Amino acid sequence: MTANIFNFAGQGLVSQPEEANWNQLQQRLLAPLDNPAHYHVADPGLVEAVNTALLLGMPLLLTGEPGVGKTQLAYRIAYELGCETIYFPVKSTSTAQDLFYSIDHLRRLHAAQAEKNPEAQIDIRRFLQFEGLGLAILRAMPPSTLQALNLADKAWKGKTEPPSRQPSVVLIDEIDKAPLDFCNDMLEEVRRLQFVVPELGEQPLSIYSDPNKPDPAESKYRPQLVITSNSEKGLPEPFLRRCVYYHIQPPSEAQLHTIVEQRLGGQGSLPIKLGETAIKNCVDFFRFLKDQNRVQLEKSPSTAELLNWLLILDQRGVNVIKKGTEDDHWQSLAKSCLLKHKDDAARFDDLLEQWRKPS
Repeated sequence: MTANIFNFAGQGLVSQPEEANWNQLQQRLLAPLDNPAHYHVADPGLVEAVNTALLLGMPLLLTGEPGVGKTQLAYRIAYELGCETIYFPVKSTSTAQDLFYSIDHLRRLHAAQAEKNPEAQIDIRRFLQFEGLGLAILRAMPPSTLQALNLADKAWKGKTEPPSRQPSVVLIDEIDKAPLDFCNDMLEEVRRLQFVVPELGEQPLSIYSDPNKPDPAESKYRPQLVITSNSEKGLPEPFLRRCVYYHIQPPSEAQLHTIVEQRLGGQGSLPIKLGETAIKNCVDFFRFLKDQNRVQLEKSPSTAELLNWLLILDQRGVNVIKKGTEDDHWQSLAKSCLLKHKDDAARFDDLLEQWRKPS
């Protein structure tokens, strides 16, 4: 069976590709690299930070350069706790309300016009969507409460009778993108684990049956917040005081080899057949590019990009064993996977020669 390789020679619908090739291509996609079962944590300090956040019921704030595994850690925590991850990507326009719910006012207006009813007479629930922590709070509420509020299908789409109460891990990703007010405006809701949708009334939606007298026994349903940031700057102090904080360092050489084995080895998501020496050379070149004292790239490659590079080398059958014999395929794949800035890519030949020289 031929490999499914793009070569600008296809004929579109005139020539149908082999049906099995598409299945092969799907298996090559990088999503399996995100399997939380194979996420490797080699830092005891990080493990302690996670456990501290869980025991204290506080948000876990993670910083570190892109690609060190901040986002994947949230999925690993959910995997070990046996619950779902609710993903909330932060944007430059995000507000604190967005972390809980949104209302499609335009659809509501159109519905009022189409049904010839005043907006006030149209059930707001039709245009209400719960997000992030708001969705997690709903899923932690007693099913009877959700049904009484006609919100069961909002917490669990397609289910008019909700399952039992469940905790969740809420991943607030790249909070450094948000306006400063975003962090401060959500503090009270995060602390109390409740929020109000004014259009539904003044009664707060809370994980506790009685928000005014929280029952400690219900704390087992509380969502765990994992917040990531690519920058340590710009986060307000009141917000930082309410978080457990940990900075994830880039992995060492030994940790990199362990990560590769965990993610791409025999027990990993997508086992690769590259030889041990070939992998060692790739990791060595990657670490060379990461050495800002020697290289000073505009954009340093991440661990995730190393894994992608190894995966595509394996899929293309590029198994260069001896340092100094890297062929055109190895070089072109290294450039496209590891160097994501035009100035860095223009330096590739010089960088390769510098790496090849005995240190």
